[in-house]
Amino acid sequence: MDKVELAYTAVFTALVCITTMMLQVYIPETKGYFNIGEVMIYITAILLGPRVGMLAGGIGSALADVLTGYTIFAPATLVIKGCEGFLTGLLSQKLGRRRGFKRPYLTLIAGALIGVLIWVVGANLYAGTAEVTLGYTIYTLRSPSHSWVIAGIAAALLTVSIGLLVGTPIGAYLIATLIGGSIMVSGYFLYESLLMGVPAALAELPFNIGQVIVGISVSIPLSNALLKALRESLRIHAGSESSRSKPV
Repeated sequence: MDKVELAYTAVFTALVCITTMMLQVYIPETKGYFNIGEVMIYITAILLGPRVGMLAGGIGSALADVLTGYTIFAPATLVIKGCEGFLTGLLSQKLGRRRGFKRPYLTLIAGALIGVLIWVVGANLYAGTAEVTLGYTIYTLRSPSHSWVIAGIAAALLTVSIGLLVGTPIGAYLIATLIGGSIMVSGYFLYESLLMGVPAALAELPFNIGQVIVGISVSIPLSNALLKALRESLRIHAGSESSRSKPV
């Protein structure tokens, strides 16, 4: 790991931690919480690959558990979110190199799938009222079913439009995040089943699935928009290093 990758790891570990802490929904059955940390884990893994994805995802998420009083989950989080970040980054790189994943029709399919997932999961699991902790303030929010239809359509259009403009392999990113997310969902289900029993673990299962859906719907469009800028930054860095190594 060179200095640039180490710097990216430190920065994105902090970003994962902050993103995980910024919005938390307490789940009484398991004494855990819903969060939006998957957004930053997926962005990190897609942009920077498996090593940074693993370190930032595992350490950043575990640190958020410790800092917000959910210490009981920290050891499991370190392993589960680390594996999630590693696998997402690895699959994003390997599948993204295949030409087939850059075809426009796959971008359309991926965008439509993201929209449908947000609509179905949101309308069936999250419509109604919920208490949300933002910082140190608790808010009561209401989300009617039709709001999830609008959110799904907006996410689909955003994903497709950015994907077609930037030309990134959205199909590969979708598969990578879905598989990485399945590691997170199954990992916490097993940990909570052993710690608190299967009924409690089942109660949190929809929230963890929701985290994956939110993570995918936000991270893929943002990653597409950021990828071009990151590549340009790395190209400039590589050029400057090359020029320094040339004899005068």
